[in-house]
Amino acid sequence: MSSLGFFNALKMVFVFISVALIMSCESPQKEHTTVLDSVTTLVSDSSSMIDAKNITEQLNSENESIVLDESEMALRFIVSIAEGYDYDSIHHVAVKAAQFLNYSLDTAGSYYNKQQKSIVLSEDNEDDIWAGEYMFRRYGEQKVSIEMRYAYTDTIIKHNEVLKAQLRRDTTRLFVCADVTNEAEATRLQKKLLSEFPHTKIIAAEIYMGCMH
Repeated sequence: MSSLGFFNALKMVFVFISVALIMSCESPQKEHTTVLDSVTTLVSDSSSMIDAKNITEQLNSENESIVLDESEMALRFIVSIAEGYDYDSIHHVAVKAAQFLNYSLDTAGSYYNKQQKSIVLSEDNEDDIWAGEYMFRRYGEQKVSIEMRYAYTDTIIKHNEVLKAQLRRDTTRLFVCADVTNEAEATRLQKKLLSEFPHTKIIAAEIYMGCMH
């Protein structure tokens, strides 16, 4: 793309974003994700991209550039059995935990990408927006999964900008997730797991439960 073409494309992006923001203000009932998806498509055509991973991080943060409906946020208690950077070790714990709890080990169509050092959906996933990206777990169900730690911000560090930034920069830390549930169920499950998995803990985090497309 020539320099002139690039700048013209960039100009179109800014114009489109401005129009999209005005429209979103005039139509408050329209989900904010529609604007995000449209901008993502247009910017992608200009050789720059707002990717799904960035959206994931923004949705789980207090980023003021995105206005989320507070009714779509929910406090969830995530049961973390083990954390670490070595996928093979984490996967081994996940298999043992699934057997111990008599749960399934569910990848939800994801796999560990060694180059990205991240859990991601397969490139040929039917969800073309999140294909090749990490889709964080938001629901319970009796299953064990492997998740990325940066996607869940503890409420205890909600107002600590230094610790929040440190968490989000740590983009390769994995953890074995046993449940995403309410406090009572998380506490019950933690007590059950501690006898076999002494590093089990509960992460209280506000999770975006609205549409991700």
